[in-house]
Amino acid sequence: MKKIFLVINFLFFNSHSFSQKFSVIDSVFQFGISRVEIYSTDGDLLGLSDDKGVVHESITKSIMNSKSLEILLLHPSYKTQIVKKSKIFEGGISMEPIIVSLDEVVLVEKLDYKYLKVQVYFRSVQINDDRPHYFMDGIADYYISLRNGDIDADITQWRSFQNNNIKQLDTKGKVQVSFLLAGIPYLNDCLEYKNLINDYSIVKDFNSGNILVNKTGQESGVITENERTKLLNLSLIQESNPIKRNGFGNESIQKVDNVTAIYNKNESDTDMSVDNLVYYKELRIYDIKNKKEKSYQSVEATHEVFVLSKQLTNKINKKSLDEFYNFIPNSNYHTDFWQSINNPYHQAYPDSMMLQFEN
Repeated sequence: MKKIFLVINFLFFNSHSFSQKFSVIDSVFQFGISRVEIYSTDGDLLGLSDDKGVVHESITKSIMNSKSLEILLLHPSYKTQIVKKSKIFEGGISMEPIIVSLDEVVLVEKLDYKYLKVQVYFRSVQINDDRPHYFMDGIADYYISLRNGDIDADITQWRSFQNNNIKQLDTKGKVQVSFLLAGIPYLNDCLEYKNLINDYSIVKDFNSGNILVNKTGQESGVITENERTKLLNLSLIQESNPIKRNGFGNESIQKVDNVTAIYNKNESDTDMSVDNLVYYKELRIYDIKNKKEKSYQSVEATHEVFVLSKQLTNKINKKSLDEFYNFIPNSNYHTDFWQSINNPYHQAYPDSMMLQFEN
């Protein structure tokens, strides 16, 4: 009888836990934080909070089913939070905002220059079926044409790690195509306010900020701000409306493409441009498989860009430019650049995650 009671009690507890949801809250202003990424300590993305900071039941179930005893909460505007799974339903989770004093970058008259040169630290991680596959970080220069907005990139030093034990799209022992997303990211056109308003309507919301609504009437993101910065959270592709692609005997389903950007603030909407960009992040999630296979592999790719400096220039070395989303397998660096990143939003990955990339 005791055993039966324990089993029933255990089942009740788990079903009760899975049916609950919780909120992620700003510890200073007490509002819900949207697009908080929730990871296991093994680096597995378990889900994201919604636009009001709520973590729903489906994600709760993933959290409780994970082997980790703790979860990591990541958001570029907040200090990384590590929480025990047993504590997540105790009144919500608070995250402490990063309070910074940003140095304003004053760009002189652009008429005599061809490019805006933006030096950055970037890092890129690709995870296949919950296992880290590729990691790359480095120092790079973006060159943005002041004439037509075209963007090029020159990576000056970098680190690369690769797990050679992971195979993709494997048929009868022969890998036919590599699905590779790691590398320096392209700066999406939506970072510019003038491009954003072409594709989205902006609806003011007193509680949530400015809501972005796409042309089908679906809420796709939000713009929030404080005294010093503006924050853009935008879902270019949502899991409710995935994009399917076929090619070379393979299938891919892109389920998520989320963009986050932080800007220095000025008195007009022109502050939402690369001129004022401080931080950029892109999260992509795919399911991929060979057409002959029954099951899909899950691929998650996270790209981050931390702006270090900006200047106007006429010089660009076309021969040294690099491709976007191109993994370079052999590290090439002359300084320990990752040790001192001069950007207030940079937070080092937890040691538990980095150890997996290095082993």
